[in-house]
Amino acid sequence: MNRDIKRWEVNRKTNRIFYMGILLESRGLQQVAEALYILKKQGHLLQFDVVGELYSSLEKQLHALPFWGEVSEQIQFHGRLTLEKGYAISRNAAVGMCIIQPMKNSVGSYPTKMFEYMAIGLPQVTSDFPLYRSVVEENDVGICVNPSNPSEIAAAILSVLQHPEQAENMQQNGLQAAHKYPWSGEMEKVYSLYSRLLS
Repeated sequence: MNRDIKRWEVNRKTNRIFYMGILLESRGLQQVAEALYILKKQGHLLQFDVVGELYSSLEKQLHALPFWGEVSEQIQFHGRLTLEKGYAISRNAAVGMCIIQPMKNSVGSYPTKMFEYMAIGLPQVTSDFPLYRSVVEENDVGICVNPSNPSEIAAAILSVLQHPEQAENMQQNGLQAAHKYPWSGEMEKVYSLYSRLLS
């Protein structure tokens, strides 16, 4: 299966990171927000596009973060969108975030998001659970990190942004590898949708 992300109108050489999915405390938004704060202090100003419904309980937790005022303008909540509109936003992202916190049902099962990012050629920063590493690291489609460590998350994001050749390899590797997994039937739907949207 030959996938060539270059024929799509995408711009992966940006300072934007991306998440699309359910917005719960277990999805690591607080940790990513702190990673943005760490990077900002280092002189790296990033934008974080978040697609999904933001529930009031999580919103309160985010606003209670001691550094929230420093990063709130860097995070854009787009609300719940159709897949088409969500993927349209992702075409200007450099990194997809999959920072799932350790829970019994998450550690032992694949996140769909991980394969979606692969199918659209989006390098990812993902939790370092053994099951996830067996996909992400073995196929070189992203970087696995401790999901509870914002400094490690920040370093991984910066690594992708500062090494464009490595990021390009991750893009192509993801497109090639996504079809190898049981999720491949859904991958074809995602690829077809993204192709129609961005061609």
